[in-house]
Amino acid sequence: MKENKSVHIICILDRSGSMGKLQKQVISNFNSFLGEQQSQKGKAFLTLVLFDNKYEVVHNRVNIDDVKPIDENTYRIQGGTHMYDAIGTAINSCNDKNTLVLIQTDGQTHGDMKFSKDTIMKMIGEKENIGWDFLFLGANIDTGKEGSKMGLRNKSISFQANDMGISDAYMGMGEKAKHYRHMKGQDDDYIPPKDSDLSKKNKNKGAKVKYDSKTDSFILA
Repeated sequence: MKENKSVHIICILDRSGSMGKLQKQVISNFNSFLGEQQSQKGKAFLTLVLFDNKYEVVHNRVNIDDVKPIDENTYRIQGGTHMYDAIGTAINSCNDKNTLVLIQTDGQTHGDMKFSKDTIMKMIGEKENIGWDFLFLGANIDTGKEGSKMGLRNKSISFQANDMGISDAYMGMGEKAKHYRHMKGQDDDYIPPKDSDLSKKNKNKGAKVKYDSKTDSFILA
C-alpha cells in the first residue's frame, strides 16, 4: 500500500451569467460530489472558489468532512468570465504538494486582468512537476482547444450545457478525485473503472472517461 498522504482538492467553478440556466444542476451535482468525497477513506481538504469577473473563496483548505453543501445563496449567478484570473489566484494561494485542481466553465474566458494563458500554462506545468493534477471541464467551447492553451489537452472533459451534461461532468470530477486520492495512498480498495463501467453510468455520452492501465493514469478527454 502507498503511503497515505493528505490531499487538497481545489474546485474552481464558473458562476457567470451564462450559468444561470444550470444553477440548480450545478448545486445538486456539486453536493453529490462533495458527499461522495466525504465518504472516501483518507484525509482531504477542500477549497471552493467561485468566479465571474470577481473571485470568491467560499472554503479555504477546510477539512472536507466539515464542508457543508452549497445552495443558491452560495452559488449566486452574476458577472463575466475571468477564468485565468481565478485559476492563477487559486494556484498562488496554495502551498500544498498533493493537490488536485478541478475547473468547470461554460464559456471562453475573457477580460482577464492579472493572468494570461501563457502564464497559466507555465504555472500549471510547474505544479504538475511537484505532484499536482488538473482537470478542465468545459461546455459551449472547444474544450480540447481551450484546455490545450493551459497545457491540459488530455485532462479535459467536454460536457453539454444541460441537466445530463452537468451530471456527466461531475461524474468525471468524482472519478478523477477518487483516483487521485488512491494514487496518494488513500482508499487502497479503490479500483479504477473500466470504459464499459463508465459508459453504463454516462447516459449522455458528452463526457469520455478512460483509465490507462499501462501508465496507471486517469485520462479524461
